[in-house]
Amino acid sequence: MEVFARGYRKFPANIAFEWFGPLHHSIVWPWHLKPVDQPISPSWILKNFPEVSGDRIGECIAYQHTFAEVRELCHQMHKYWQKGCDITTPLLKVFQNNEARLADLRLYQAINCQIRSTKNLLDFYFLREEMFFNKNDNLNKMQKIVLDEIENTLKMKELCEKDNRLGYHSEAEGFLFFPEKLAARTILLHELLQKDFPHFDFNSKEIQQYTGELPIRKVAQCPPCKNSEKYPIGASDSSWSTYHTDKKIYFTVDHAKNKKLSLELAPCRLWPAAPIIIQPNGKFAETNNILFRKTPKISIQWTDDTITISIPIRAFAGIYRPGFPWQFNIHTGDNNDAWVNYEPWPGRLLQWFFNPASSGWLKMIDLPE
Repeated sequence: MEVFARGYRKFPANIAFEWFGPLHHSIVWPWHLKPVDQPISPSWILKNFPEVSGDRIGECIAYQHTFAEVRELCHQMHKYWQKGCDITTPLLKVFQNNEARLADLRLYQAINCQIRSTKNLLDFYFLREEMFFNKNDNLNKMQKIVLDEIENTLKMKELCEKDNRLGYHSEAEGFLFFPEKLAARTILLHELLQKDFPHFDFNSKEIQQYTGELPIRKVAQCPPCKNSEKYPIGASDSSWSTYHTDKKIYFTVDHAKNKKLSLELAPCRLWPAAPIIIQPNGKFAETNNILFRKTPKISIQWTDDTITISIPIRAFAGIYRPGFPWQFNIHTGDNNDAWVNYEPWPGRLLQWFFNPASSGWLKMIDLPE
């Protein structure tokens, strides 16, 4: 038990990881070699948007950890839990006639499958994003991870067939996984290997559009000095501009009095947007503070009918990729006048209404690493 406890202490203490975290049901998520930019399904409710999880792995992490930190913690968690299973698995023979003890031992193995699946998932998408942005050919490494995950999924299927309690989520009042779903998942992983890997080209225009190197949506410049270029907010009389210093990003909106302003800033692909809301009375409404390890000090300043909002860059340290643009949108009023056409996703805890397809690119010029 001490080894299992040491493993569990490595669990990433992160609200996003607890609510949307892979440990609950990543054992049945499909994987995507090509980016689909689709959201993660909640674990605590069934038949809710989205029913099937996509590849937006950052929704499980938010800004309380970096991708590398969560990945390392899950590797450590799996190391200790695997060690515990190595110690207890021989007891299956000892207690072969004691169903209660066998159920305990199989539970240890099932939890290990879930941890192993989470480790594999994080490794897969970490290597995929590194391949897209750094041009490293990680296909062979990723194929090995997929093969390991197929084996892991079949192991969980075997365990579920022996214990029909596995996969049940009491809060959701239903099963997040079960033998038939696990079997279907292995078919999807085989198709990933057979169809997607042989024809994949990480130098394709599709990947360059995904990274923002060849943007197909609106682009705004965020230079290291005050920017005179203004960008319209839909059909409203308001416009916005932006610039940054070494420590802060600034957004200025004119004709802003008596309007509700909503800013969505996502510094990295697959990560949730940090929503910044200014109420019609001009007051800043802090939202989704639990996205962050430490609540960033966002400040506002009014000059007549113009508002300037500043955001500390350090709030996104370890998340954004130097040299690549951020995603951004701003909308105002009940008519949802927006810089980029606003088509929100259904609201989800922590994730707000952010739809990455309803955002433009914020090109960060000379942003410090």
